[in-house]
Amino acid sequence: MSGPGKSPDLDDEDDREEEEPATPVPEVSYLAAIRVWAAAAWADGKLVPREAAAMRGIVERFPLNDKERALALGWIETPVEFETNEVVNWPYPVRVGVFRAAADMIACDEEIDGDERRFLDRLRDTLRIPEDEAERVLESVSSGS
Repeated sequence: MSGPGKSPDLDDEDDREEEEPATPVPEVSYLAAIRVWAAAAWADGKLVPREAAAMRGIVERFPLNDKERALALGWIETPVEFETNEVVNWPYPVRVGVFRAAADMIACDEEIDGDERRFLDRLRDTLRIPEDEAERVLESVSSGS
């Protein structure tokens, strides 16, 4: 119990500050994120075996229906371009995660060429990630962190 001269009762709901409502998280489309990663894999115009294997692993792990899975597997066989999609409206930490995964995909062949760097710069701008944050992500990817 709280009152003058007494310590507050931390379990008393009336004493708690009203919490702000949580920002609603939009329903995410795994396919939208996978398309970004497929475009990252194709950013240099080719898909090396390690990138293809990484893409197959992603497609196998994510909860996709049969139609989505077939579409995503098609992106391993046929180049896909980056198109702005709903990912741009996801919460900031999720957008950074999508960027990090794209950087991981690009770096899985152990080099980031000019086309791949331009892709990452465009993705960074599209996802509204500050340059310094993107550079920290890229440094952690290149160091294997």
